[in-house]
Order: sequence, then structure tokens, then C-alpha cells
Amino acid sequence: MAYRIIQISDPHLHNSNGIREMRQQYIPNDKLQLVFDDIYRHRNDYHAALIVITGDLVHEGNQRDYQHLKTSLHFESHRLGIPIIVTLGNHDRTAEFFRGYLKEPIRDKYYYQLKLGRYDLYCLDTTFKNLSQGYLDADQLQWLSDQLSTSKRSALLFMHHPAAGAPMGNMNFSILQNSDKLYDVIRGHRVLGMFSGHVHFPATFLREGILNAVCDSTAYHVDCRDVHDHTYKDSTSYNIIDIDGDNVGVRNVYLVSDNQFVDTTNGHMQIRNPNFVSHKLFLKS
Repeated sequence: MAYRIIQISDPHLHNSNGIREMRQQYIPNDKLQLVFDDIYRHRNDYHAALIVITGDLVHEGNQRDYQHLKTSLHFESHRLGIPIIVTLGNHDRTAEFFRGYLKEPIRDKYYYQLKLGRYDLYCLDTTFKNLSQGYLDADQLQWLSDQLSTSKRSALLFMHHPAAGAPMGNMNFSILQNSDKLYDVIRGHRVLGMFSGHVHFPATFLREGILNAVCDSTAYHVDCRDVHDHTYKDSTSYNIIDIDGDNVGVRNVYLVSDNQFVDTTNGHMQIRNPNFVSHKLFLKS
């Protein structure tokens, strides 16, 4: 049986503390709504089984913001008739998420497994404190290894930070810093694809026969073709993932594509060193 999953990433919703992610032309909350409305318009064509939002849900939000997000996603899930699940990104605040969204005791990490037909979905937590870089701790890697070793089902991985690959070269300073460790864990298992966000541009690549698909942001797009001068543009899109047997396909749907800078006074980020950071950074308590 074939399945369709819709991936949304990096909405960076405004929070009630007044913290904003750049001075965008369009409110990021409205741009996320554009995505949900587009999915609703195409619901009879899509027949999606699941929506996954891969992190940076609320931009440095508080408990009340995550309570509001939970209410909003519950409404959209009911309207669309599709379950919605989430992972965390580096701009999420884990404690506030547990208090407001989950209403559970606070844990250091939020990762879990669920089943979709004949597939296992693993939602990983690649956040490390509030750093931009992604990192998978030893406990989580061991958990993933144990799960994969005891299952004969095909697996899909969802996480915020992309693994290393050719299209990520100009963003190596910010992506998953221990991608090799992750590949050591998944090598030899039936992992069909890894789906991420974080870098705010779409990309697909194969690494060791595993599809890596990176989703653009609903909030804004990053152009990093110039390795030392990244520019930020208004854009809104989402991904459609189709799974049929062991075949996985991904396509982008763009709803806003504007060549204007997000912040007309400072729509650039200067990058001195695009290389991976020192792993010593993640050994500090």
C-alpha cells in the first residue's frame, strides 16, 4: 500500500514575548496558514496519511505559545482529517514545549517512534542546547540502534538538522555535526529516507543509497550560493513525500516566492567559516 506524507518545516511562528525572526514582509503565522489552506484545497487529491512539522515551530516561544500551537494544530488536524506530529528545532525551547504542548514532565530530549502501515517512523531530536548546530547524543543513537535492530520493517527518519551531503557544503557549520555517527547506526538497516529542514532551502541527495530530502521553510528562504554571504528571501513552501514499497519520491510545492529581502535593511548573513565546528563544543556540560 502506498502512503503520502506532507512535510512542513521551520514556520518560526511569532511568539508572545515579542521576539521575531527578522522583519519579514509577511507574518510567518499567516504563511503557515497558507500551507494548511493549500492542503485543504487539495485534500481530495492528496489523500495524505500524515503531516510532519520538522522543527523551529515557535521562534523562542514560551509555554503559552506552545499551548496556542497545540490548539491550532488540533484544529487543522480535524479540518484536514490528517494527524499532525512535530519534531523540535534549535529555535524551539524544549522546557516550554513540554509544559505547553505536551503538558508532560520536562525531559532533555523529545524523540519517539510510530508506525504507518508497514513502515516505522522515527522522529529524532537533533537539538543541542540552543546552538544552531545539530547533534545526536549517545543515548538517542543507542535507542535508534536498538529499535532498528529489533524491527524488520522499513524505516523513515524525521529530524530538524540535515545530515551532511553535497548540497549542504556551504552550510556545514550549521547542519548535523555527527552525521557519520548516525550513518554508523543506520547502515545495514532498511532505512529508506531521512527528512529534515533547518537550512531554509530544498535539497535532495543520496548518501549510501538513502534518500535525504530537505524541506524549505514556510517562513523564509535562504540563498547560500555565495559561501560567505547568505541572503534571506520571502518564500513559503512544503514537501510532499510519496512512499510505495521501497520507493520514495519527494516534490516541493511553492506558494510564495519573492525575490525581496526578508529584512530590507539587513537581508544578509556573513559567514566567515562554513566548515564543521569542533566536536569539543558538544562535550561541554
